[in-house]
Amino acid sequence: MLQIDEKQVKAEHTLGGIKLTKIRELLEKKSNVDDVARGYLVTLLGSTLFIDKTVDRASTLLFSLTTDLVGVKTYSWASATLAHLYRELGKASRAECAQLAGPSTLLEVKIIHFLYLLSFISHRRRLDDMKAEE
Repeated sequence: MLQIDEKQVKAEHTLGGIKLTKIRELLEKKSNVDDVARGYLVTLLGSTLFIDKTVDRASTLLFSLTTDLVGVKTYSWASATLAHLYRELGKASRAECAQLAGPSTLLEVKIIHFLYLLSFISHRRRLDDMKAEE
């Protein structure tokens, strides 16, 4: 795709992915619109939804997901992001781990949504328990 040979992709994969700066450098040399779009998608996905702890690498697996630019819109990105987040939560729960990787903003939104529902339920119970004269 971005003229990266197979050995280099495997080497980058063992390091945790290809550096986003390297993708950007390769994109500057490209004139093919499809390659630029694929590279942009990999950069976007690697820096927003599928973030690692270094925040400067994109998984090499994202390249295979962006080969079909027409079919990309049919993928369930929410499910993939949730699966990635759960995997990173599992890694973060280990004793030797010090930080969480992944889109933690989605986790924060989910917690806020849960707390909102919890407060609504408790408020509703108080209203249900009230007597007519109150």
